[in-house]
Amino acid sequence: MTEHQIAISYNSRLRKLNIILLCLFLPVWSMILPLFLILFIGWNTVTQSHLNLWLTIFIVGIFGIFILAGFWLSYMAEDDKIYLSKNGLIFPWFFSYQLANNLRLSWSKLRHAELITENNSRSKILLLDFANVTLLPLNLKYLKNNDIEDLLLAIELWGINCKRSDELIQYQNLIQNSNKGLDQISYTQLWQEELSRRFNAITFIPLEPNHKLQNGQLTVIRQLAFGGFSAIYLVQKAQAQLFVLKEAVVPQNCDLAQKLMAEKYLSREFAMLTKLNHPQIAQIYDCFVEAERNYLLIEYINGIDLRQYVRQNGVFNEYQVIDIAIQLSLILEYLHNCNPCIIHRDFTPDNIVFKNETEIVVIDFGCANEFLGTATGTLVGKQAYIAPEQFRGQASPQSDLYALGGSLFYLLTGQDPIPLTQTITKDTLPGISDNMNNLISNLTCFESSQRLQTIGEVLKLLKSLKSFSADSVKGN
Repeated sequence: MTEHQIAISYNSRLRKLNIILLCLFLPVWSMILPLFLILFIGWNTVTQSHLNLWLTIFIVGIFGIFILAGFWLSYMAEDDKIYLSKNGLIFPWFFSYQLANNLRLSWSKLRHAELITENNSRSKILLLDFANVTLLPLNLKYLKNNDIEDLLLAIELWGINCKRSDELIQYQNLIQNSNKGLDQISYTQLWQEELSRRFNAITFIPLEPNHKLQNGQLTVIRQLAFGGFSAIYLVQKAQAQLFVLKEAVVPQNCDLAQKLMAEKYLSREFAMLTKLNHPQIAQIYDCFVEAERNYLLIEYINGIDLRQYVRQNGVFNEYQVIDIAIQLSLILEYLHNCNPCIIHRDFTPDNIVFKNETEIVVIDFGCANEFLGTATGTLVGKQAYIAPEQFRGQASPQSDLYALGGSLFYLLTGQDPIPLTQTITKDTLPGISDNMNNLISNLTCFESSQRLQTIGEVLKLLKSLKSFSADSVKGN
């Protein structure tokens, strides 16, 4: 997430009651009192009343105070926003009683977050424990699903000292999957089911918070993601800097040939990724093996991914998308020109972050899991962005171009593309230019041979589009 504020609506029962009361008294403070005030001033002027000047001012002042109070209370009743930012949370006025008028709370004071299901009810309560503050219960039925996801994501990213309950983490995954239209089945689950089918049942238990690695140098803060034979953690090094730790385990019950092949690709991919040096790719600082588990220590980027950005701020216009596409293409050009070529395999809005308002950073690689994909045929990547040949286990640089085209479509429309289909943007966004429509269509051709063949060709077209768009703006 970026450092700008995110606003989520909390439409509580107390707020609804306040609005009802204000509506009932609306005629009084918005019509009757102003009318009486006007009549009093008119009467006082016409009759040249000998009322004491200070008494007149007092009466007019009382009327004015009640009228202004009505407007102020109406404005306050409409304020149902909880504001989230890197610095903390700001609550609306009706939280004053619960928070003892302390409506601004710092993330550093958040110690614990858990999910409670009320008895005989489907209502879920998010219980937040702030140091030196009364426990704050938030009824999630007063929040929309997208706002719940934003709130839980903010707690995950900024609540560094916060311990989240297992129920809350599971609920967050459920909400994220539901918002992405996965009907409670995540891609991770699908991947895990496929691996289980191939390898039979195995046990993979992620690390718990406060687990120590590298002789106590690394401390696990919390788990960020888990699926199949891998997990991702937020860790702290020497009680100071934050990093992302990516963990991978070679299945112990696969046959020897598969295991050797998996270990070979694991070693090769880790070696390749640690050599990457690009300002817009999260830096990989170290790779190591501990307790038969393989780890990558990766730079922690405090930003907001493109999916979250579009959800919170709306879609980008075509000119903005061209600028973003050029940045993404330059990143892919760097990867594809490595020796050997690095195919990203998961170039989706979820893995691309706004580090600030303009700079794009790639934070995760599907190719870091290629050891599983190669040894087992397992897919890596988000379904709507996977090229047909990648489904067949034959990923190529053109597979990344397919994902790039799908990502551009998402930035323009706010919708994921239809899987395994050539994307025609004009069907969803009729006002898009022919040039942009043709570019995305070309990038997402079903057969890789029919797409643009190199990222260099894509960059050339994008720069031409940018120049054409700039000339169009000047012409207008």
